[in-house]
Amino acid sequence: MKLSSNTKYLFFLVCLPSIFIGLLFLELYKDAINFQYSVAVIIFISFIIMKFKKFILKINDKIKVIFLFLIGIIHGVTNSGGTLLSLFMSAHLKKNNSRYGITFFYFFLAVFQFIIFNLLFFTNIDFIYLKYILIFLPLSVIMGNFIIKYIDEKIFKILIETISLITCVCLILL
Repeated sequence: MKLSSNTKYLFFLVCLPSIFIGLLFLELYKDAINFQYSVAVIIFISFIIMKFKKFILKINDKIKVIFLFLIGIIHGVTNSGGTLLSLFMSAHLKKNNSRYGITFFYFFLAVFQFIIFNLLFFTNIDFIYLKYILIFLPLSVIMGNFIIKYIDEKIFKILIETISLITCVCLILL
């Protein structure tokens, strides 16, 4: 499983810094903008765009930069960048490469957001949740690796799209 070095380069150059922009945007405009609705609309529009196969076949660096920038900002603002990342990766990569890309990039999204959030907002880190992470992370990895063997390419993409739409609904309703 491999991702192009160009995609990795663009991710670190564009996506990670845009998390910082998203966090600042959140802090400045948290009372003026309903970010959940805004992100739900962006995810839904991305879902529609990804349904056009011709568009997916023409993904180039300019489109990657736009999506990676949006993913970072959305992740900084609402912590929902993983949904857009999953749609983006699954739209133009095969199942195993898509899973690898989602896992690889989401790890850095989460870590970078955690560090920046704590540096910017000086929150007290509550390590009590670390025990849950240490329990549920390995269990979910084992379950995911077991289940994915029985899911073909088409079902995988349908699951990603379904989970993305559920995310939109949850952002609007919750």
